[in-house]
Amino acid sequence: MGKSKKFSDREKTRADIIQKSAILFNKKGYLSTSIGDIEKCTGFSRGSIYGNFDSKEEVALEAFRYNFRQMFSGIKAMVDVATTAKDKLLAYPRYHRQHHPYYINRGGCVVLNTSVDADDTNPALSAKAVQYIGVWEKSINYILDLGETQNEWKAPINRKAFFARFVGLIQGGIFLTKTTSDDEYLLGNLALLEEYIEDMSK
Repeated sequence: MGKSKKFSDREKTRADIIQKSAILFNKKGYLSTSIGDIEKCTGFSRGSIYGNFDSKEEVALEAFRYNFRQMFSGIKAMVDVATTAKDKLLAYPRYHRQHHPYYINRGGCVVLNTSVDADDTNPALSAKAVQYIGVWEKSINYILDLGETQNEWKAPINRKAFFARFVGLIQGGIFLTKTTSDDEYLLGNLALLEEYIEDMSK
């Protein structure tokens, strides 16, 4: 019983540190976030942080994983209830239209931020960002394949080109809205994406 409680307390402490530092890392980036910042943000001491994580890098990786899952699970919930491939694709701009004030207030898109921040400075974090972009691309390709099977598209779709445009419109809009505090950049791009999806559908 004692060992089980000790394990569960440790897991709770880890989860608290990850959750509380997730916004911090997304806003400040890996290089600019110090252990002191994590102490202040989470309320846990340096000893407690290093007692639960091997390094700041491990905290950053777990915080990134947490942030991504938060975003992706919200989108997935909307995708899963849609029945057609077109509506599954449209779930992405709909999600971002509904939730962008929340995640922009938390620093913007975690994948975009981490990709730029870690590209030349943190190979492990950069590799994780690439992995999650792959997860995103795989999910979009699955929907495109479904639409092909259900005969929903007007013409064959180049998967790479579609994904590049899909991500570019969303991420570019997020970047401009976050930088300028003007929602119209993102909302305008989401409208363009919806129009693109409608145009390619029968």
